Amino acid sequence: MTFEKAPMRRIWLLIFFAAVAVRLLNLAILPTDPAALLREDASLYWTGAAVFIEHGSFSREFGDTLVPHTERVPGYMLFLAAIRAIFGNSLIAALVIQALVDALTCVLTAWMAAQLSPKLALPAGILAALWPNLVVHSGTILSDSLFLMLFTAMLAAACRFLQAGAVRWTAAAGLALGLATLTRPVSQLLPLLMAPAAFIVPIQHRRGLGAAVLATILFLACTVAPLAPLLHRNYTQFGTLALTSQSGAHLIGWVVPLVRRAADGTPRAEGAAALSAKVNALRTADGGHPDDLDPFARSRLYSQVGFEALGRYPFSAIATAWTTGAAINLAAPAVAIDGRVRALPHPSFDETDGNGIVARIFNFLSRASGLYLVIMGGGLLLSVAFLALQGYGFVALARYAPWPTLLAALCIGYFLAVNGPVGSPKYRLPFEPVLIVLSALALTDLVDRIRQRSQ
Repeated sequence: MTFEKAPMRRIWLLIFFAAVAVRLLNLAILPTDPAALLREDASLYWTGAAVFIEHGSFSREFGDTLVPHTERVPGYMLFLAAIRAIFGNSLIAALVIQALVDALTCVLTAWMAAQLSPKLALPAGILAALWPNLVVHSGTILSDSLFLMLFTAMLAAACRFLQAGAVRWTAAAGLALGLATLTRPVSQLLPLLMAPAAFIVPIQHRRGLGAAVLATILFLACTVAPLAPLLHRNYTQFGTLALTSQSGAHLIGWVVPLVRRAADGTPRAEGAAALSAKVNALRTADGGHPDDLDPFARSRLYSQVGFEALGRYPFSAIATAWTTGAAINLAAPAVAIDGRVRALPHPSFDETDGNGIVARIFNFLSRASGLYLVIMGGGLLLSVAFLALQGYGFVALARYAPWPTLLAALCIGYFLAVNGPVGSPKYRLPFEPVLIVLSALALTDLVDRIRQRSQ
């Protein structure tokens, strides 16, 4: 063990155990009854894991019938199935293991920061250990924490590749990205965006054309490998290479209604109901019903109706909806999606009326309880303060590390673009490690400047 490696290993251990302690403390004060933990999508994942154990297939049960599960990708259900196979139906066991996974994310974030400068490792790791969005999601039966660990591993491997263009790191990045996409398909377009860098970086580091071609092939092959069984099933059974059948429902249920709300103020639920009624009318005219179609054909029908509706709105409404979603994704405090905070009396922001985002915020705040406002106000102030730090950190990074800056911009911009008008701290989670590193860089730079002025 070298003198340099020993202190870094102690830093990794310190970060890991600090993160575990924070997450276990969060679990200790978390409502742990199944009704609280298995709300919304959590029940879908938990029952999906049970089907994996009982039948050994990625399916859903309808009475005595098994049908292929197409609404989600299987990664997180496989993770839960492994836990349930060992610990039975213990939700607490799943959350404790998830806390360990999230603590590993904190270490990976610190390692990514250390590649920029070793002095960033500890502050980035401690920030990650305390980061509210990570802590909140580690206490939920949702795919976010597992996805984030895998995606952070991809980011860290990509940073190593950018340093010297070593081909093995493209394979590691590709494999981590493929596993992440098998857990949440939101990252499925990234391989095409990242492949050019896999080719260019080895050439920049004078490793030759052969290394560039090999790096690109390895990156794409390792990305596709974990997805191959799912793609094969969907192609052979449904004639499509789509990962899930969720895109059409998401388009008509969220994206287009939010654009309509930006255009004329129509509440999202009302806009979604109108589009759903139009789909039903189209199928009725053809002598059928949307449920008669296979999931992917139904998704294509939803998409057709959604894109036709989207084309009728002016670009200004689309830009407003995307800008509003990006602002919420960047600045909304993570406590907004904490189950304990959500249980406090307050209206639904999504269904709050108002002419424009400012009016909707005012109406929302005027109808919420005092305790909710105090918690949300403090969270918002903290979120905005760190957003300013992250902007400072991004400028500082751009001064001396163009490739990592480009990677950071690509990561943030990609998720803001694909999530579009749908806003929630949840959708910021994939690029939280980037924001954490930028925050650590800003804080370190500011401390150094203060010390220099005091000398």
